[in-house]
Amino acid sequence: MKLLVFLLFPILVIGAVLFLSFDHQEQVKVDQHGLTDKQNEQINALGKLEPNQATILEFSQNEALMEAAKNLFISQCASCHGSKGTGGTGPNLTDNEHILVKEVPDIYDVINNGSIAKGMPPWNGLLSKTKLILLSSYVVTLQEQSADEASD
Repeated sequence: MKLLVFLLFPILVIGAVLFLSFDHQEQVKVDQHGLTDKQNEQINALGKLEPNQATILEFSQNEALMEAAKNLFISQCASCHGSKGTGGTGPNLTDNEHILVKEVPDIYDVINNGSIAKGMPPWNGLLSKTKLILLSSYVVTLQEQSADEASD
């Protein structure tokens, strides 16, 4: 019996040390919108924005913001539009066949106000204006990626 305790004790100590060393690895936490704390800080630092064409297009060129917008899109929009925006129950966002969008700011208007007749819920009040602008910019990148793939 003493031999069993003598053998088990070092094994338990080594196991505890290994467990605790792995347990303290930093984990990236995301909020209910799929954003990390760092991404939320970046978004909050943008301040008050207006959903105009210049702002939407400018943000579509910012890789860090588009990574945050992609996470936001996947958590909020992918269930209808697919994770790559190619459609599902909602329309394909990678082509130029948008019924409700004629100009870049229209993307924001559709996301913000929705289109109940087309099955698009309004996101106004559920997401901040800044996050809605970033989603609009991300949709622009989906269209740009589609155009790039078509030209290859």
